[in-house]
Amino acid sequence: MLLDQPGVETDPLTRDTGETPLHKAVEFENAQWSPDHKSAMQGDGDGGEEDEESRFPIVGILLDAGCDPRIKSKAGRKAVDVVDARNEALKGFLRRSEVLLVQGEGVVAGLVRGEDGDGVRTDEGSGSDDEIVIR
Repeated sequence: MLLDQPGVETDPLTRDTGETPLHKAVEFENAQWSPDHKSAMQGDGDGGEEDEESRFPIVGILLDAGCDPRIKSKAGRKAVDVVDARNEALKGFLRRSEVLLVQGEGVVAGLVRGEDGDGVRTDEGSGSDDEIVIR
């Protein structure tokens, strides 16, 4: 896995520590990141999501695949808690991912309840194609 990387825990059995692949990817990014590489890792500087995914490809792939950045290890640490304190870009990327996940769950919960964004039921009415109800 991520063996022989400086600063990376070499325990390949994440079930013992409760760490997810996302935790391990962040540990890998920590080993690769240094303040000297900061300018090279900036990308085009627009701060967009695509820019972050290109700077942190493994983390981006895992998030796209459905890894939940809110999951805590047995030590009580989320992936964002494992990030090198100086790597603000990766911290921000993971925090935004958490927020987007929570917002998405709120939208899905509203659809399951048959509500639109304002809490108004959408399964009653004319029956037009604009109404979405997931059961």
